[in-house]
Amino acid sequence: MSKGYLVLFMDLPNGSLGAAFPPTGKGSVDLSNNFLGRQEIGYYEAELSPGTYARLKQLHGDIDFSALPVTTELPPDTKTVSVGESSDGEDIATRTFPLHAVPDALEPLLNEMRKASERKRSGGMGG
Repeated sequence: MSKGYLVLFMDLPNGSLGAAFPPTGKGSVDLSNNFLGRQEIGYYEAELSPGTYARLKQLHGDIDFSALPVTTELPPDTKTVSVGESSDGEDIATRTFPLHAVPDALEPLLNEMRKASERKRSGGMGG
């Protein structure tokens, strides 16, 4: 994977989804549970469709994360979603939100990340 990428970590009813979206090369989706009612536990990799990373990066850049609520402590078993970026390919800076209180400003990015993740599991990665 190229240095620098965007990430999505999301709790599912009985597991989790992790996805990485690099500017070039293969993106990945890791599922520890079935998603959308299909048998699809596993790790998937594929090239991102042209324009997918640029669209995700733009949506990420449009969010004023400093204006979003800060999640400090959550009760055990709270389902969460985290989005973030690794500019150096190593350290990932993420922000985490409870699934029951995702800020509206985050929805466009989450929707595009979910779509790109779903396309990956069905044979293509984004676009």
